[in-house]
Amino acid sequence: MFGSFNLKGINGAFCAFCMLIILCGCANGKRKLAFVSGGSVHLWGDHEHAAMCEELARMVNESMGDSVEAVWVDFGKDFNMSRLKGADALVIVCEGEQNHPFASKTALIKALNDSGVNIGAVHYSLMFSSPADNAVLDTLIGGHYQNGFSYNPFYEANFTIDNSAHPVLNGVSSFGFYDEWHFNIQFASIPGQKITPILKTQVPDSLRRRRSAPAPVRAALGKGRLETVAWLAENANGTRGFGFMGGHSPWPLAQKDFRKLLLNMCAWLANIDIPENGFEAKAPDFDSIASKIKKPIRSDYENYVKKMRAAFDKWIAEAP
Repeated sequence: MFGSFNLKGINGAFCAFCMLIILCGCANGKRKLAFVSGGSVHLWGDHEHAAMCEELARMVNESMGDSVEAVWVDFGKDFNMSRLKGADALVIVCEGEQNHPFASKTALIKALNDSGVNIGAVHYSLMFSSPADNAVLDTLIGGHYQNGFSYNPFYEANFTIDNSAHPVLNGVSSFGFYDEWHFNIQFASIPGQKITPILKTQVPDSLRRRRSAPAPVRAALGKGRLETVAWLAENANGTRGFGFMGGHSPWPLAQKDFRKLLLNMCAWLANIDIPENGFEAKAPDFDSIASKIKKPIRSDYENYVKKMRAAFDKWIAEAP
């Protein structure tokens, strides 16, 4: 419906439409949380945005279905803003840069945010090619991945959790695992916006020494600086947002603390009180996720699946 919408100056009619989306709300009185996925240009098993969103929607409905209705909308197949009707919050999980479904269309989500919709963004979705799009994202979630400043290597990130720091950490234990954790995020300085770091990790200096590391990343060599890879934003217009730099693949959803933290952050985004022990949901099933992936089989498929399944089974075994 809006794939060909002319964005040169969103007019009052469109803003009125966005307000109508908010006012419609859920007929059952629940908060509506929409997970928005995009297409993937990565290899089989990586950046499985549809699988990630489908699983997160299932887990939200399982753990907080009495107060939240979670839906999954795949913009990779159909870019249709009307499918977000009634949403109180959006979590965007997609490719970035030129493959971002909202590339050159951030005015659409900005209009929703101005109408009261809270926005969360995961992994590559925090990166646009256009400075103008990144500037809009800053107003929604407080920061973005900036080419030539931020960095995206794979490494073992470990997180020490202080449960008293914020309710989204309720019930979350210290955890860590090897993944692509983007860091050195370009945070905004917007009057009236409050940024609260949630996950911090110390990045190995071996990563900062790499030729591919941007100069600002290498500049922190030897300083032991903690890097923020997940945060919350409280915006000047009264909305909420979050950025989460993990989530390269859906397999870590088997890790109980990673899963609980994402659920808690989604609840916070939807303005739902978080219980003392956080929200719980059943871990996903490896074969069920794998069966839904329709991309071509990768050349290292057997080794990849063996490695991912071993990590997956380990996380399942560690859960109480």
